Amino acid sequence: MVAVVLLERERELSELVRIVAGAPESGGGLVLVSGEPGIGKTALVGALRERTKRLARFVLTGCEPLSVPVPLAPVRAVVEATGADAGGLEGGDRPAIVGALCAALERGGPAVVVIEDLHWADAATLDVLRLLVRGVRFLPVTVVGTYRDDGLGARPRLAMLVGDLAGAAARFELGPLSEAAVALLAEPAGLDGAELFAVTGGNPFLVVESVASGGGLPRSVLDATWARMARLDGGARRVVEAAAVIGPVTPLDLLERVTPEAVEAVERCLAHGVLVDAGDGRVAFQHQLVQQAVERSVSAPRRRVLHSQVVRALLDGDDPPEHARLAHHAERAGLRRIALDHAWRAAREAWLLGCHADAARQFERALAQGPSSHGDRARLLTGFGHAGWLAGQPEEAAAALEEAATLGRRLGDRFVQGRALRLLNQPLWEFDRWQEARKALLEAISLLEQCDDEGELARAWAGLVAIEGCGLDPAAGIEHAPVAARHAADAGLEQIAVDVLIGLAHAKGLRGRPDYGTLTDCLRRCRAEGWHFEAARGYAVVFIVSSLNRDHAVVDATRSEAFAYFTEIQTVRARDLVSGCLARSLLDRGRLPEAVEWAARARRTRHMEASLAPAVEALAKLRGGEEDADALLAEAHAALTGSADVYRLPLVESALAEAAWLRGDHDALRAHVRAGLSHPGVRQIPRVAGDLALWAMRCGEEPPPPGDLPEPVRLELGGDWRGAVRAWHRRRAPYEAALAALPADPTDVFAAREAIGVLQRIGATAAAGAFVRERAAQGAPVPRGPRSSTRSNPAGLTGRQREVLAWIARGATNREIAAALHLSERTVAHHVSAVLRKLGARTRTAAAQQARALYPPSEDGQAPSPR
Repeated sequence: MVAVVLLERERELSELVRIVAGAPESGGGLVLVSGEPGIGKTALVGALRERTKRLARFVLTGCEPLSVPVPLAPVRAVVEATGADAGGLEGGDRPAIVGALCAALERGGPAVVVIEDLHWADAATLDVLRLLVRGVRFLPVTVVGTYRDDGLGARPRLAMLVGDLAGAAARFELGPLSEAAVALLAEPAGLDGAELFAVTGGNPFLVVESVASGGGLPRSVLDATWARMARLDGGARRVVEAAAVIGPVTPLDLLERVTPEAVEAVERCLAHGVLVDAGDGRVAFQHQLVQQAVERSVSAPRRRVLHSQVVRALLDGDDPPEHARLAHHAERAGLRRIALDHAWRAAREAWLLGCHADAARQFERALAQGPSSHGDRARLLTGFGHAGWLAGQPEEAAAALEEAATLGRRLGDRFVQGRALRLLNQPLWEFDRWQEARKALLEAISLLEQCDDEGELARAWAGLVAIEGCGLDPAAGIEHAPVAARHAADAGLEQIAVDVLIGLAHAKGLRGRPDYGTLTDCLRRCRAEGWHFEAARGYAVVFIVSSLNRDHAVVDATRSEAFAYFTEIQTVRARDLVSGCLARSLLDRGRLPEAVEWAARARRTRHMEASLAPAVEALAKLRGGEEDADALLAEAHAALTGSADVYRLPLVESALAEAAWLRGDHDALRAHVRAGLSHPGVRQIPRVAGDLALWAMRCGEEPPPPGDLPEPVRLELGGDWRGAVRAWHRRRAPYEAALAALPADPTDVFAAREAIGVLQRIGATAAAGAFVRERAAQGAPVPRGPRSSTRSNPAGLTGRQREVLAWIARGATNREIAAALHLSERTVAHHVSAVLRKLGARTRTAAAQQARALYPPSEDGQAPSPR
């Protein structure tokens, strides 16, 4: 049968054999085999096993189609087969599991590890697979995963895994057999090849079953299955039905406990090819399509009885109970008490393994069974709310937690009510209902202070610091952080203590006092301890703070590490949030096309900093002269209208003010400036208050007192535009440096020309036009921009400035440069000042170093050519 099914699969099989054979020398890797049900994925794996049995040992396992999967079940099977240390399994420590597996695989020599049916895999198994692929790169191990590619969009975690590993995996997408191949198979059975192809679509499973049926043309898997089942006697059919209810692969001892007839009838099932020997005391269906077809064919009352018998058999067995499996069968048997008990246990088990989506589904299953008391229902609702929020179901989570808090209030249970309110803040925060989230936390703290649970109280205080520190009220977050830290220390919760430090660093950063040292220490600790949520939040705070404060070196230094980590732990939300921060950093640096690209990526999420992405994208486009970006600003403003934090809406008002300035609408400019500066608490955030203060000055409004505003802003507001230009260049902010020259003396044509050149060089053509317009309104002569050769220059230097820089790089003094270029020393001094400003260099030595980087020396070692 293998040879028949593998017709037209020799190319894929040969390539797979080549990969396995080459692994001992070139290292291991991942192979992904996909296709529709019945296309021959399992047959291809079987043929590979046969071809490579002298080259590598085979470890074969798969995922089961349970309503909620048993967490890490296929991983456990691989651990047992390889003799790996199983210590990491209990806590779901993915790196520890993979480390133990890699160590065991390395000891055992060349191997092929196959995990079939990844479309049914739990989240933890996919996490382990992702890490395992990296771990076997230098081992003689080939990892093979098979999955159905129909409906991949409904399995986002698998789709993301497939997409992320696309470049690192060998992909085999199996298609149907050709009409010629089907005709070849149909001929011995006397079937019409064209008709068989039309009926089966070339699906190998249906083709083979048609041929095996002796001339019939089954139009469905069920028809093909019944063609085989019809040959069995009643007892054997009952055994097959019981096996189908148990699953695709069935332990014989369990099957015999469910139906005693199995002792004798299994042999007849094997003889007729309905079941096959799966080894290790197990039998299996030839294909999961057959198992599913048999199960669906069993009447509902009979199915219910069989599920009930499976539950009893599992409970009577000697093996430790698999709560997810028991909950699955008990629910289908209508055994509500047993289903509730094991679903609750399975939910806690999944939670401990970090499988939050599976935990939420098990809590949901337990709730559906009808808990016996309001207290139990409140606890299950709280569990579902927490797991559901982490699994990306904020609406359902909020509803569950609100009901749990209400039940706790009715019961007079302060702890149940307080814990539900503490957790409720998280989905409320995500909905931008920040004041409600803070209110829930304050009420939770009040309730939990009356309970004997220091840990829960510490978590509530940490949550308060987090929401205040992220922009609701940073000053209050800084004030409350010591209280939260004390409660965390009293409870002995180091993880919560680190969370408080991250919240405190966030608050300080928003207030213009970044503490990157604390954040670096927190990240190092979180990654070492496996505190993934806190680590992801720590990276997000680093990006929020560094991009807001224009600390671009920190953004660049953290970028690769953060994105690699987000990919490893599969957090889309943090990745999108950080993409938005990166977009803002690129915008500030004048890298407009890149800013547009990253802002577009961030727009998939509407949470915290990512909600600003439309405004960032709009500014990048508007500065470059695109006129269709106003809708993005309107989108950002509408999304944040009514938001309670102190800086996001004012940032959008600042962007709207700039858009109005670009089009010359000074009335709208003043309106947006006033709206931004009147926003409660905005002056806590120096970056935002500073941006609005500059726009206020430019439209004739009274700017706020300089106070703690950034240095370049204070210099501009104080009238030192030259100092401001230099300060902006030091911060790698060319756009702001150019606009700082707007108040220059009307006769200073050189300063205006330099500013326009900067704007043109970064592609801000609309801003350059607005600059000329505003200078003309001041009565200043309209300067022409720099020549194209200047704009194309990496540093924006004119030809004469490059000549001066070349002499600086040689160590020449101003007098020597003047003599060489036939200029006055005063003119040379002017050029030297311009060169240092454009390069952002404080000294001639620093300028000379940059010159060597921008314009490499000639072969004779001389300084850069002045051409």
